[in-house]
Amino acid sequence: GTPVAFETLSKEFYSGLTEEALTFATDRNTLTRLWNTMTSQREPKPDLPEMDFSKDMAISVAMGNRPTGGFSIRIVHIEDTHGEPPHERMVYYVRTHPQPGGLTTPAFTSPCHLVRCPASPLTVRFKGVDAE
Repeated sequence: GTPVAFETLSKEFYSGLTEEALTFATDRNTLTRLWNTMTSQREPKPDLPEMDFSKDMAISVAMGNRPTGGFSIRIVHIEDTHGEPPHERMVYYVRTHPQPGGLTTPAFTSPCHLVRCPASPLTVRFKGVDAE
């Protein structure tokens, strides 16, 4: 596949995304809804990232509610597949869990990661792995 460049728009540990979710936004309304939910726990609320949807799209991965700190999720690689059909935009992400017996923050967390990348008409698919 062909690697796709991306940049982080936000990485939250206390997001309003309480359910596990793998999503993307190709228009301002979708991004606005995602951003408002994602940043609902922040005061003051950060401004919506400026995006030109004729050129860019946003992709988000969220873990949902977790009982402690020590959890995280991040997009690590995006690529467009061009070999055998179906041609797709693959989003690879890594989930990190606290070590058994390790120290964690005694607070509910809801980690998520939002990135910007070039727009694509390809079907977006996600593949997650747990960190070692």
